[in-house]
Formats: sequence, structure tokens, C-alpha cells
Amino acid sequence: MGENGRKEREVARSGKLCQERAILGTKFRELESGGGFVVLVGTYEHNLDAKGRLVLPAKFRDAFESKKGFLSPLPQGGIALRTDAEFKRMSDVISVTMYESPEAENAARALAANSYPVDFEGSQGRIAIPESMRREFGLEGQVVVSGFFDHVEIWAPEVFRRVLGRPSAVQGGN
Repeated sequence: MGENGRKEREVARSGKLCQERAILGTKFRELESGGGFVVLVGTYEHNLDAKGRLVLPAKFRDAFESKKGFLSPLPQGGIALRTDAEFKRMSDVISVTMYESPEAENAARALAANSYPVDFEGSQGRIAIPESMRREFGLEGQVVVSGFFDHVEIWAPEVFRRVLGRPSAVQGGN
């Protein structure tokens, strides 16, 4: 096994969640080589409404053609929003690697247990974030919505600033 295999095993032993590509490595990129890779970039501040719903920035909505997606926790304290296709590709890769070690199996189990399907409401692309996720990640009022190439991330502003290591979370806005 090459360098990527070694890294995958090291990350699997460390117990980190595999949904952030750490375990997936090159295998995930190989699945994407057939095309269809959407590039999501930019950072925006939006507000959750009283029911915990978020209007997705217009620049991100086109990636969600099916008007559906999946929310999953990020190890650093935010939430990933993935398209149906992206979540399916990731699940396909995980299903191949999840029985390679108890750590990989537990990471896959944690991802499946803590992910939620979402449907977009209305023409504004509004999604409801489950109360359990809002509470766990401190999401209320203003949130940061940021592209991360193949998925969208949703953060409490102070957590996003801490993860980036700088005082200003937003570079451009909507």
C-alpha cells in the first residue's frame, strides 16, 4: 500500500471522522474523475429564522439541483451540507473502506448516525437545521455559510474565526 494507504490507516487509528476526506484520500478523487464535480467557494453571513431554517446563499443553490442534501457534523465544530450526489459518492467510498479497521467502522457509523437528509423549501433554497445540530454546534441567529470546494459549511461565527485563526470570518458577503 502506498503513501495514501498509510495516511488512511494513521487517520483511522486517530479516531477522526472520515467524512472530511482524511480516510478517503485519493480513492475519493478517483470516483470523481468522471466529472460532475461542483466547486463551491465564498463566505457569507446569513441568519437562522426562529424555526432554525437557513436560506442558502444564491451562489450555492445551483449545486443542489435535486433540492435535497445531507447535513453532517464536521470534526472542527461546524456542519457540512452536501448534495445528494456528493453524499452518495462519499458513502460509496466509505462502504469500501469501513471494515478495514474498528476505527474506520466507528467513523463510518458516526457519520451515518449523525447525518440528516434535508429538503429545500421554496424558491429561496431554505433548509431546516435539526434542533439537535443547532444546539450541539451553537447555531443561532447569525451563522457563517462558507464553500469548501465540494460542499457547503455552516458555522457559528466565533467557531469559524477560531478555525481560520483570524478575527474576521467573512471576506465577501451576501
